[in-house]
Amino acid sequence: ALVIGGGAGAIHGGMLAMELGLNKVIIPRYAGVFCSYGMVVSDVRHDYMRAFAANTDTIDLDAANSIFEELEQQARDDLREEGFSAEDITLSRFADVKYPSQVHELTIPLPSKGKIKKDDLPGIAETFHALHERMFSYCVRDSSVDLYHWRVTATGKIPAIQVQEYEQGEKDAAAALKATRDVYFSQLQDYTQTNIYDGGQLQCRMVVEGPAVVEQENTTIVVSPKQTLEVNRYGDYVLHL
Repeated sequence: ALVIGGGAGAIHGGMLAMELGLNKVIIPRYAGVFCSYGMVVSDVRHDYMRAFAANTDTIDLDAANSIFEELEQQARDDLREEGFSAEDITLSRFADVKYPSQVHELTIPLPSKGKIKKDDLPGIAETFHALHERMFSYCVRDSSVDLYHWRVTATGKIPAIQVQEYEQGEKDAAAALKATRDVYFSQLQDYTQTNIYDGGQLQCRMVVEGPAVVEQENTTIVVSPKQTLEVNRYGDYVLHL
């Protein structure tokens, strides 16, 4: 399925899906504010980074652990200031790692609790070797690895939203019909009398047969000929090709 966002996305969604060989388009009822909605319901995240050049053969673990302690304390302070309790805060550690004399780095996860110990270094190196092999088809397991940027990602958990489900009604969408007007469809290579629907009046289970246009304050949905628009139980639209 093709998922559509943006105020104009639903105008083109049906045609794009046809081009891609898909048979379904999902259009959130509030597609025009889809990004804003995502920002409101997503967890809060802060990223922190400190540069410290090291190698697994010669690393100063006290210095590395001190960096993580400082970054994690800053992360907790920032999230608590934003209203998150200790139970809602998650901290994760990462490092940018490469082979000696390499220019580019790969970011790998590190143990996220307690101090990093000498016994952890072989596992850290192996994580890098495995990722390098997956990304570039080879690795050098008998080589030490360089660690350069030390990172902490702090996440503040947002309470899960309760998604509203609507009761199913009648399939007939006549109650939402507000006008008819001539609309040009490229498939027909001509104008045709087209039903215009008020999206705010379309309810769960109602079906709109194309050609049609559904108008809302935040988006416009074009239903091309031989396409069908259905309102699902969450109030969103599913366009069937």
